[in-house]
Amino acid sequence: MNMIKMDEKAKEKFVTIVSIFTLFGAILLLIPYFQNILIRVITELKGDSLADPKVWIQRIYIISFSLIILTFYFIYYYNNNNNKFVEYGSIIFLFGSLLFFYIFKCTESSIWSDEGIEYWVSKNISGVTYDILKPNMYERICSTIQPPLYNFLMFLWLKILDTEFWFKFFGTICFIVGDIAFFILCREFFEIIPSCIITFIFGMGQNFIYYAQEAAEYTCLFCFICWMILFFYRSLQNYSCKNVILYFVFAVLSIYSQYGACFIILGTGIILFFRAFINKKDEVKKKNILLFLFCAFLCVVVFVLPLFFFFIRRQVLGYITSNDHSYNIFNRNIFLDYIVSFIDTGSWFFGRYLTVLLCFIFSISLVFTICSRKKSNFYIFYAILAATLFAWTSYYLAVRYNIYKIYYSEGFGNRWGMSFCSLLALFFLYSLEILFRQLDNKGMLTKTINLLFVICVLFLCITRLDNALLPHYKKCYVREAYEYLKNINQPNKCIFVEPINVSTFAFYMTHDKEADSINQICLLKSYSEEEFENNLMDKSFESIYILCQSEPTDQIINVLKKFGYYRSDEVNTDNWCFKNPAIIKFICRLK
Repeated sequence: MNMIKMDEKAKEKFVTIVSIFTLFGAILLLIPYFQNILIRVITELKGDSLADPKVWIQRIYIISFSLIILTFYFIYYYNNNNNKFVEYGSIIFLFGSLLFFYIFKCTESSIWSDEGIEYWVSKNISGVTYDILKPNMYERICSTIQPPLYNFLMFLWLKILDTEFWFKFFGTICFIVGDIAFFILCREFFEIIPSCIITFIFGMGQNFIYYAQEAAEYTCLFCFICWMILFFYRSLQNYSCKNVILYFVFAVLSIYSQYGACFIILGTGIILFFRAFINKKDEVKKKNILLFLFCAFLCVVVFVLPLFFFFIRRQVLGYITSNDHSYNIFNRNIFLDYIVSFIDTGSWFFGRYLTVLLCFIFSISLVFTICSRKKSNFYIFYAILAATLFAWTSYYLAVRYNIYKIYYSEGFGNRWGMSFCSLLALFFLYSLEILFRQLDNKGMLTKTINLLFVICVLFLCITRLDNALLPHYKKCYVREAYEYLKNINQPNKCIFVEPINVSTFAFYMTHDKEADSINQICLLKSYSEEEFENNLMDKSFESIYILCQSEPTDQIINVLKKFGYYRSDEVNTDNWCFKNPAIIKFICRLK
């Protein structure tokens, strides 16, 4: 991008104005931490005329943050010399901002059932847990459909500290490390300031904040797949021993994080294999091919086959027998579904408008590439395009023909496709780089692109930040339910927790120093009448509280009626319990 020259006086004025705005924006960054105080102040000043003070606080915050982003861009744009202070400051600001948003309100919602399962699977190497009655971690992992790496890393993580925030913070670290890999990838194409802005837009993907705050395998997958794509691209440019080995290392870590990574590994691996043939010297070509085959053979024999025999085989057999179902997520013909599903997946990461814009950029870049006289310079573009098509086609066919199951009626655009995020980003990054390369010598066009780039950055910052600062969607209320049940002052009460909430309830119960105040807790392992009846046999309780998803099951109600209990409507928890989960009270009939 072309730089605009400035005289010394203009530079001084510019730096002064920018410094004031940056300081003002930096102060406003603290708003979320003092949000409640500001709400009180604004409400007292404005009274009833201000309907929702939070909206105004968010708007101020969004404007200030966008101002800082644009400040760094303008400093880059008007700065003739490479200012290391500005560049390092931009990097620190980038990852500090991402870290802030990843941990902002990360414990607003209590952990939900899947996170609770992850906790108890990872808690101990040996010994049974509250939720999964298996003798060791290996057996517990085999009862799920996930690889073992996340649970093993979480076991080590929990040895450092065992709190709710620390449990979720592991996902934040994984996303930050993945964003670092993506930033390094951006630096292969652009200078530091544009790389920071693009990384910020990528790291603030519309669903990334949500999953960065969740304790799940997808956080590890995001981390390792970003590093794998980085070394995939470097191997395309420079097929060295170091790059190829690191590609395979992160490929193994990715598939040990989540099985869906196999589609990306398949697509990129095929392209790297053909990349090994691109050399005029027979000796170098032979060396490249042997290097790839040796690494692939070593990974398959040492890592993939043990993973298959010890985990995948047992997990698939157990899962098919218990959950042999899938949604019909295809409504069109096979070719139209292929395109629409691809766009839906991209929209899940980047948002629909940005995905359409990126597809438009790709189309223009493809035309430039085809029409270029020096087509040899664009072989990497074709390689990335081919890798994306190989990966997506294998994924699409596996899902369509029920080989790789997706249990979501809304289609591909969900966390199951998270392995594609960095490959799609690389795909669009290279398209953008080709577009800038072709227009680099066209003065007015380049300035126009710079202006449009600023407008897009401002728009994306506003949309991303608005999504990040809105009240977080509460996936589960078990923490609130636990506190409510603990504070019920009834000596002769019993609490039954349905199986879906057992892991989460047990998490808060074991982390509460005052857990002894809750008497007679029954954590149900199944919905069978026999189990529920055994818990009530030869016992007499004045009241029974059922912690369930929405309503108690018919099996539970039948047993309660048999023992002479009827439903009471005395539970009052300001409506939160009627969302997820619910607390239903039953009291004993008068005899």
